[in-house]
Amino acid sequence: MKSKLLPAICGIIMLWAVPAGSAEAPEQECNPEEIFQSCDTNKDGIISLDEWAALDADKNKTITNEEWDKYRYKSENKTKAFQVKFFSVYGNGMNREEFMQNFKRLR
Repeated sequence: MKSKLLPAICGIIMLWAVPAGSAEAPEQECNPEEIFQSCDTNKDGIISLDEWAALDADKNKTITNEEWDKYRYKSENKTKAFQVKFFSVYGNGMNREEFMQNFKRLR
């Protein structure tokens, strides 16, 4: 019961904390696991360069929050700033551990 009640209370508090009449939509905290799962389209636990290229619009081997927003939400300025650089130790694609090590929040 506690596990269902706590998120509900947090959600209500968050709604009260958002100023009424705000012109801009608030930025959302982006979950790195969600990005990893979206990049890994064949669900083999490794992001290949081809899978990466689907999100990396400017082809610089880095996914930014702007590229993620365009891919996921088809718009801009939805998530807080982050970047992920493609890195593969063995050259066979980026696994979850490599992905999480290269995920960086920006301010």
